[in-house]
Amino acid sequence: MKFFQELRREIVGKNQTRKYLKYATGEIILVVIGILIALSINNWNENRRKEAVVIETLKEIHRDLSGDIIESNYLISKYSKEDSLIYILLTKELSKEDSGEHQWLTFASVAHSYTDLKLNDNGYKMLMENSDHIPMKY
Repeated sequence: MKFFQELRREIVGKNQTRKYLKYATGEIILVVIGILIALSINNWNENRRKEAVVIETLKEIHRDLSGDIIESNYLISKYSKEDSLIYILLTKELSKEDSGEHQWLTFASVAHSYTDLKLNDNGYKMLMENSDHIPMKY
C-alpha cells in the first residue's frame, strides 16, 4: 500500500497526467478483480450450502423410506396372521371344543385390531420446500 501511495504522489507531483490515468486504470482493474474473486467465493459458498441442504434432505428421505418399509413389513406380517385366523374362524375349521367359549371374543378382537400405516413425509416436504435450489446433478 505504501508503494502505491508513494507512486501516486510522485506522478501527481510531476504533473504527469497520462501516467496517472494509467495508474488509476490499473487500480480500478485491481479493485474489479478483487470484487470478482469475492463474488466467486461467495457463489462457491452458496452452492456448497445448497448442496449440503440437498444431501441432508436426501438422507431424511432415506430414513423416512427405511422406517416406512420396516413398518409396512410389520403390518403385512400382522395382517397375514390375522387374515389366516379370520379365515379359520369363518370357515369353521376351528371347532367349539378347540376355541372354547371365547370364539367370538377372539374373532372380534382380530376384526377390530386395525392399525393404519402412517407414512413419514418429512423428507418429501423438505424436498418440495427446496425444489428450486436443487442442483441439476440431483
